[in-house]
Amino acid sequence: MTDQDKVKENEAKEGETKENEVVESAASQNTEPARHNNRSSLIEGCFKTLEYVSKASDDKTIVYRDSDRRTTNFLGVALIGAVIFAVLPSLQLASLGLICYVVADIFLLLSIGGFVLTRFGVIRAMEPRYALVTWHLMVGTGLLTLTIGFNIVAIAVAVLMKDQIGSILSKPMF
Repeated sequence: MTDQDKVKENEAKEGETKENEVVESAASQNTEPARHNNRSSLIEGCFKTLEYVSKASDDKTIVYRDSDRRTTNFLGVALIGAVIFAVLPSLQLASLGLICYVVADIFLLLSIGGFVLTRFGVIRAMEPRYALVTWHLMVGTGLLTLTIGFNIVAIAVAVLMKDQIGSILSKPMF
């Protein structure tokens, strides 16, 4: 082994020692919001998460991309527009009801779709474990939303068509 090889080996060992010291120092400070041993009860965890996200939302040092601001603004405008279009039929404008509901639905679909899709890229910036957990949260939230939507429609159909359903089943529903 030459002298140059020995010097390189010593430098590599010193670099590893410094990296280990930095990791141990960061671990002792516990600056990360969540780690493996930081488990809470379900409700306590939800409140802690909401508090953490609230603090992050108030942090003025966090810079948003222009596309994030635009989609957030578009989402707000679309929600207001959807509410207006959903209320219009009840204001003696029944003839416009279906058109208003379709326009409200299109507003919501485009704005929520754009809002979510422009934020998918952040997953690539995460560590694999956090990316996977985030992906599971997104998929689970989507499935929960579909289930809630399906149940709302099923309840609405049951209430609106109780007589027809009752005659099919040969007994009244309510």
